Amino acid sequence: MAMNNTNESIISDVDEIIRPESVRQIDPTILQSLTLKVENNLTDYIIVFVDENLKMNDCQTLLIDIQQKMDDNIHGFDNIESCLAFIQVNKHCKIFLIISGVLGEMHCNQLVSTCQIECIYVFCRLHSKHTIWAHKIPKIRAVFEDKTELLTLIYNDIKEFASRWSFAHGNAFEKASAANSRLYHLFIRILIEHPRTSDAWKKMLDEYRLFYRRSTGMLKEIDAFEKDYTPEKAIDYYTQDSFTYRIINRVLRTRNIDIITKFQPYISDLSKQLDKLYWRSTHTHWKQKSIQPIRVAYRGQYMRKIELEQLSERCRSQDSLVFLNMFGSASLDPKIALGFIPCDRPGWIPCFMEIVICYPDNASNRLPCSSSQRFVDITTHTTMPHEKEVLFNLGSVFRVKYIGKETKQRHWIPIILELFVDEFKFDYNWNFLSSQLHHETDDMKEELFDFMKKYAQTANEIDWSKWWRQFEKTYGSRKRDNEPFVVTMYECLGDPESNNKVIELRKRSFTNNNRFEFPSEHDRFLFVLEEMNYGTPTRTVALYQWFNENSSLPMNLHLHDPNIMIKLFLRVGDAYTHLHVSNTNALECYHKALDLAQTNAEHQAVGKIQQKITKLTNHMVSETAYRCSSQVKESKQTTISYQRIDQKIPLKDILQYEIEHDQWSTFWAFDRISRKAKLNHSIQNRLQHLKHYLRERETAIDRYDLGIPLGVFPNQLQSNQWVREIYLFFLLAFHSYLYEDINNEGNHTLNLWLYEKFMLEWLSLNDIKRMLKSHLHTEPITTEVLYILNRIIRKLELIVIWYSLTIVNFSEHNTNRFTVNVNQLSFVNIGHVEIPQLVFFNERDLVIG
Repeated sequence: MAMNNTNESIISDVDEIIRPESVRQIDPTILQSLTLKVENNLTDYIIVFVDENLKMNDCQTLLIDIQQKMDDNIHGFDNIESCLAFIQVNKHCKIFLIISGVLGEMHCNQLVSTCQIECIYVFCRLHSKHTIWAHKIPKIRAVFEDKTELLTLIYNDIKEFASRWSFAHGNAFEKASAANSRLYHLFIRILIEHPRTSDAWKKMLDEYRLFYRRSTGMLKEIDAFEKDYTPEKAIDYYTQDSFTYRIINRVLRTRNIDIITKFQPYISDLSKQLDKLYWRSTHTHWKQKSIQPIRVAYRGQYMRKIELEQLSERCRSQDSLVFLNMFGSASLDPKIALGFIPCDRPGWIPCFMEIVICYPDNASNRLPCSSSQRFVDITTHTTMPHEKEVLFNLGSVFRVKYIGKETKQRHWIPIILELFVDEFKFDYNWNFLSSQLHHETDDMKEELFDFMKKYAQTANEIDWSKWWRQFEKTYGSRKRDNEPFVVTMYECLGDPESNNKVIELRKRSFTNNNRFEFPSEHDRFLFVLEEMNYGTPTRTVALYQWFNENSSLPMNLHLHDPNIMIKLFLRVGDAYTHLHVSNTNALECYHKALDLAQTNAEHQAVGKIQQKITKLTNHMVSETAYRCSSQVKESKQTTISYQRIDQKIPLKDILQYEIEHDQWSTFWAFDRISRKAKLNHSIQNRLQHLKHYLRERETAIDRYDLGIPLGVFPNQLQSNQWVREIYLFFLLAFHSYLYEDINNEGNHTLNLWLYEKFMLEWLSLNDIKRMLKSHLHTEPITTEVLYILNRIIRKLELIVIWYSLTIVNFSEHNTNRFTVNVNQLSFVNIGHVEIPQLVFFNERDLVIG
């Protein structure tokens, strides 16, 4: 009986479609504005239409309208098997699936489990029937009978998808160890400085035209771009809803160096213009110290549950860095950001990101001049100034500081990202490194780019943390020797292949260096002899080979002092042996030293040299076995492994769990120390870690949590300041909030979240205060911890008061009068709230300790 009902349903649907007068039309005025050809993103997504009646007029009309007017990247199928096979083949693309009601109902479970399918749209005439089952499926956006409504929603969904910061692996955001993010920064700088060939622009425009070859309108836009574009307009073109913005970010998301290189001219111009504006704003803040730098930006977007889970795990890990492998936009106005997540969307989680700008301790009221990060307020450079857009440069690194939890009072999840500035490590040297890249010769820039092409896409096969440590120790010597930047990069790898490359590059640089030009061969010899007294083994070998290749006389005929020549040949032989680049050349140098020692009766030197020859000869006999064993050992040393995060939060609970990275970083530090000795399980050690956490937390409160709403410059508030010293800042800031911020009434939802967040933290720290006084009042360190704790609690009280006042105060339109509405604030009921515990310190731990 059920089968008969199904057949009747199918027949009913067919009857509706085959009637000529029943072909549904699209509003032509709406269709003109729905062109997605500029959204194509280099096959980043595909629209798929599957309907058993695909060849009927109604379906064919929809296909043609989408293909000709909206997006030609659409594929139609009349059976589910062919459709699923096509999706499987295109596994790197996201699928926006239009499906008939009958097929959707029959195969909905299989379609939902296909991770590539981004959204499903049910297109049928029996709207009420299919809505009954469709509304239960997360990926189904809606059931449509009207074509105009269908295409409008697809258009908006694809636009949102194309601009999304995705936290899933392989998209806009990537996990970033400090080493890998630096490597990506370096790649970007090399890409920007890479020599631009005379036909680079033509090749890039050819790629645009090839992609849009079927679109006459887009080809005209590309022609206009070719005619009117100048490097000063890079940001202007990027902020337009055009092919430039869509394709560039898609290209960058691929992380494919060959593809990215094709679009290098525009990427380089955009990044350089951002750099220029960044330094201009830096100069402005240096000169006009009363101008506030950018402290915080906001972004609203929808995320999948799996993305939020991955982000929360990153927040809980020891290294919570992620980097943006595209240019990223945010807004200075939280209302604009919230406007991008206006409501719940089935299968998606609305997320509100607060992006805090991190400043070094010595930044005072200035931008971090040594920062490798770039961010610019482009309000005056965009076609949409009302969005108050902040543009983050390619490769920006963020620390995931906080993931909030779901509540009944708001429909979005709060996320706090901190723009990461590693001022004490790599960034201290970054300006020098960047300037050196700029001054490299074109052929060495080409070598730099070849280095990145060879190693950047195999980052996990090399211990880049070790490489960077060696690089930071070594790079200073190249300034003294005026050697190419790429020499140091290869030399820090240390394998025989890289060492040979270093020797070759050094010889090329010697040839092109004025310091190595001399009136006679004897002068050149004396110079090389002096240069060999210092430097790395590769430099010793390069000098030796370069001299022999450019001299008509053997090296030993330039000087009659045998002792000096014996030492020289031994030094070169030792360098060859150390580098494992040529044992034959090493033996040759040792034998030359031995001949000189025997000829001049240097008996002590003879014995020493013979020992070196014997040792190297024995080594050469077993060289094959040695290489095999060393490769195995090297592979073990250079494999990067990511530590598994224990205590994984179940996916179903992820929205109910609040995560703060500072707590987890302290947890991991305590865990690491505790494994070394049982003594470190003592309560004194727990208190030391609690004190460390409180100091870090107070610094963050002064810099951002309290400093941003009060409008004070970075580091103007000091950690040892008590609340009474901050009252003046508070009063001035609240007066400004009431009388100068004309849009203050629009941030109610944001302020309510912040009130709840800091109120719960206040409860948590008061609970710790109670524990310390109850259980640990005899511990010597307790007094110091309580002193810091009391100061933080008072500051949190001030923050809670601030957000309480901003929530209940509303200005009357066009007046200086204010209305106080206490009902706007849902006060936290202390008696009915579960007080959050620190992940590394709670009452149970005190008993264990």
